Amino acid sequence: FVIKMGNYVQDNFTFKNKNYFDYSHSNLKSDFLDIFIPSISFFNICADSGISAIPEYFRKPIVYVNKCYIHLIHKWCLEGLFIYKKFYSKKLNRYLTFKEIIKLDFGSYHNIDFFDKNFIILEENTPEEILFSVKELVFRLDHKWIESDLELKLKNDFWNSFGYQQLKSKNFNIAADYISNNRNLI
Repeated sequence: FVIKMGNYVQDNFTFKNKNYFDYSHSNLKSDFLDIFIPSISFFNICADSGISAIPEYFRKPIVYVNKCYIHLIHKWCLEGLFIYKKFYSKKLNRYLTFKEIIKLDFGSYHNIDFFDKNFIILEENTPEEILFSVKELVFRLDHKWIESDLELKLKNDFWNSFGYQQLKSKNFNIAADYISNNRNLI
């Protein structure tokens, strides 16, 4: 069962399914339910927003999508996955690598002016990237995920981008399909 949450939802699609509820546009919304729903969920899907603090606090697994702040990884998340927006440099005519993004100083808030001045376009995750990340987390939570040697190598290469002192949870990592399809960013 999927429950769509949020206060400021940009798109209001009309998806009809008995296993889907659009709480974000419901007259049932309340402060209590805003906390209760993520606290009892099997897992959550969140972007770079404050709502992720609730499942984090209740130690619920999370798939973080459209993450922008590569240097602010939620290392305290016990189980989950993350995927990043891609940073396309119009100056270089290519995507920036993770190491290049880490070196950018754009603050811990979304600063559109910074990206415009530096000719960088942020690309949202595709629906397929999000879907594969969610499926991976479900397999992991059901103990059915088998990590290949290549996936392990790519993930280690990703973490090494931060330096050897980077703290991480063994159960919280970049999604396998995402890093495999974007290995040129390592």
